[in-house]
Amino acid sequence: MNGLRTWLGGVGLGLLLASLGEAGSMLTLFDSTAPNLSALTRDGQTFAGYLPGPYGYAGRLQNGTLTSIEDPTGPNVDSVTGISNNGNVVTGDLFRNDFSAYRWENGVLEALLGPGDTFSFSGLGNSVSGDGSVVVGYAGGGETSGAAYWQGGVRTFLQVPEGTIGSNADAISADGRTIVGSMTDLNGTHPVVWRDGVMSILPDLPGGTDYPKAINVSSDGSVIVGVVDSALGYSIARWVNGDLEVLKSLSGGGFGPGGHEVSDDGSIVLWAPGLNSEIWREGIGSKTFARYAEVHFGLSFQNAMPNLIGVYAGEMTPDGNTFGGVLLDENYNAKSFIVYLDPSEFVVPEPSSLAVIGCAAVGMLWAGRRARSPRG
Repeated sequence: MNGLRTWLGGVGLGLLLASLGEAGSMLTLFDSTAPNLSALTRDGQTFAGYLPGPYGYAGRLQNGTLTSIEDPTGPNVDSVTGISNNGNVVTGDLFRNDFSAYRWENGVLEALLGPGDTFSFSGLGNSVSGDGSVVVGYAGGGETSGAAYWQGGVRTFLQVPEGTIGSNADAISADGRTIVGSMTDLNGTHPVVWRDGVMSILPDLPGGTDYPKAINVSSDGSVIVGVVDSALGYSIARWVNGDLEVLKSLSGGGFGPGGHEVSDDGSIVLWAPGLNSEIWREGIGSKTFARYAEVHFGLSFQNAMPNLIGVYAGEMTPDGNTFGGVLLDENYNAKSFIVYLDPSEFVVPEPSSLAVIGCAAVGMLWAGRRARSPRG
């Protein structure tokens, strides 16, 4: 491990490979020694994720300095799922003899298990509060299992109704007051929210009992995003003050549990169904993230990586302007990126000239038809 620390210390500012763009929207691409970005601070300045190379190590890039995130018992770091506002706290999962959620703070890693627990998992969305004090997820293996949070090293199970078969906490708001996730009873699985510890079931689609869940939440808890289901399949959803809205139906199959993000005003939602992330924005609907950046901000990921096959954007700042993730080349080599999309540059494209010509042609045909029609 000392060799790893020495290598990390030597990387320093050399991680920055390229910044593409002028004033305004800008893509920053990092070289292959940077962590694969999977958690981004809410100001978009610090990130953490897997380190390339041997399994079991992660890292945090902060102020140009790369710091390793290590389990003192061995190379066991399995994932990174959350980061605090200031970047000092990182959360995720370890795999020792079983899975265990962890909380890492500036070089000190703590496995998160309660009395009688044999395993635990951190959440899928923002698994740590903004100040880094509360981590949410799932704990079990003893007499009780289900949605839980850890604070000050103490595990507490979240309140669920009688008859609950299972529950899971996937994200916590930055202010620490709202936790979202899912619970299962004899009637199926339901998306749920805990506000100040009190659980409520969120609306779902009719017949939706397979695998709906709330996956992430805005900083103040007012907007929640996740997935709902019906007999027709899964759909991306948001709940604003408890009201359900379906944003996009996913008839092709799975919803992809990673990368569900929501801006604080609820107007932008990001998710990752596969190698290419998708984004929904009020007024323009949904499209791939790469297409969104190019059409509305004039920024091309293809120019940054000519052999590009995937733009996996899994993180977004609360203002909806900065995004992070990895670009994948044809050999599935990953390079982390952070892209700032200047809101002043956002454009809604005018109809293409082809569409205008098409409309004119239709108009001419209609006029001709009317001219030839007999008049009574």
